[in-house]
Amino acid sequence: LMHDEEDGLWLFVPDLCRSLRAKYFGDEKVNGIDTKHYEAAEDLFDLKSAENLCYCHGVESCATEVEGEDSWDLSSCPQCSLGLMNSQGCQGAPAFGSSPHFHMAHPNLSQAVDGLSPDHEAHKTFLNIEPYSGVAFQAHKRIQVRQFSLA
Repeated sequence: LMHDEEDGLWLFVPDLCRSLRAKYFGDEKVNGIDTKHYEAAEDLFDLKSAENLCYCHGVESCATEVEGEDSWDLSSCPQCSLGLMNSQGCQGAPAFGSSPHFHMAHPNLSQAVDGLSPDHEAHKTFLNIEPYSGVAFQAHKRIQVRQFSLA
C-alpha cells in the first residue's frame, strides 16, 4: 500500500457518492500485525471547503466566494452547518448525514439535543490497513442520518 503521510489516503464511499480523505495517524498493531492507522479527515463535513460545497442544498443562492482563497463564505446559508452533509443529491432521499453525536460538527448542533456527548474515541471513523497486502484489518465507519421534511 502506497500512502502519502501528508495527503493521506483517498477512498470512494458509495453510500455518500463521493471520495473521502483518510488522514494517516501512524502505525498501529492489530492482533500483533503492523498496520497503518487512518482516520476521517477533520474537514470531512466542512462545507466551506470546495469539495464539500455541493452537499449543502441551495448553496448556489446564498454562498459567496472568499477572494484569494479556495473557500466560501456561508454566513448567509444557515442550512450549511459545519458537521452536516445533505445527501439528497446523492441518494435522492431528503436526509442529512453527520458523525454520531455531531462529533467534529459545530457545537451548537450537539448542544441543541439533551444527552448528546461527542467523543473522539467513541465516534471517529477509522481503518487500519496492512501496508503490504492493502487489506483493512480493522475498520469502523460511524455516521448518523436524520431525515428531514421538504415541506
